[in-house]
Amino acid sequence: MGTEDKSYGVVTDTIGKVASDVYADVARPAARQIGSALETLFKVSLSPVSMLDWGFEQSKDWLKKKVEERTSKTPQNFLRTPPNNIAIPALTSISMSADAPELRELYAELLLKAMDSRTEPMVHPSYINVIGQLTSQEALVFISFQEIGSTTLFQENNARYSHGNDLTIEIQFINHCLSIGLENTKYMQLWLENLQRLKLIDLREYSEVSYVEPDADTPYPSVNNREDRYLELTIYGREFLKACTPPDAV
Repeated sequence: MGTEDKSYGVVTDTIGKVASDVYADVARPAARQIGSALETLFKVSLSPVSMLDWGFEQSKDWLKKKVEERTSKTPQNFLRTPPNNIAIPALTSISMSADAPELRELYAELLLKAMDSRTEPMVHPSYINVIGQLTSQEALVFISFQEIGSTTLFQENNARYSHGNDLTIEIQFINHCLSIGLENTKYMQLWLENLQRLKLIDLREYSEVSYVEPDADTPYPSVNNREDRYLELTIYGREFLKACTPPDAV
C-alpha cells in the first residue's frame, strides 16, 4: 500500500469519528434525507495532520449549528450533498482557520451554498483558494464592499474644471478601511494591491484632453486635462462576493 493510500485510510478512520458527531443531529425529519450523505462526505474530507484534527474539533459545533440553521430554512427538495471539490477543501480550510473567524465564515458560506441546488452553481472551486490568500483584515474589507452597493467602489477625478472627488483612490481605500474599524494603516496599501492581484478588484484609469472656451472667469482659451481613476469590482470579484455573502446580508 502506498503512502497516499495509507494517508487516505487515516483520513477515513480519524476524521470519520469526529465528523459523524457533527451531523448526528442534522438528520432530523426535515433534513434526514441528506444527513447520511453528509456524514459520509465528512468521513473522507479532512487531512490526518493532528493540527487539522484539533482545528476541526474547535469548529465542529460551530459548523454543525450553521448547517442546522441553513438546512432548516431550505426546502428539502433543494438539499443536496455538496460536490467533493468544494466540500473537501472547504472543510479542510475550516479546520485550518479556527483562529481566523473572518475566513472561517467565508469558507462555511461557500459550503452552505453548495448544499443548496439553487445556489450551488454560484460556488466556483477556485474561490476556496482565493480565501486562503486573504488575511482576516482583507476579508473584512472585501466583504464590506457589499454595503457600497455598486460595481464602482471609489472614483477619483483630477481635472481643472472637475467637481468630482479629488481624493486619490488609495486615500479613499484607507478611509474606507478606517470606517469599518480597521486601524493598521501601514498595511492597507498591501491589502489594496493583494485584492488587485487576486483579480477581485481592478483599478481603471482614463484620460481626456479637451479645449475650454474663454468665459467670464477665464478670459483666455485653455486646455483641460482630465484624468479619472476608478476602483471597480471585476466580474470574478462580484460573483465571489455574492457567493461569500449570506442570503440575509444581500
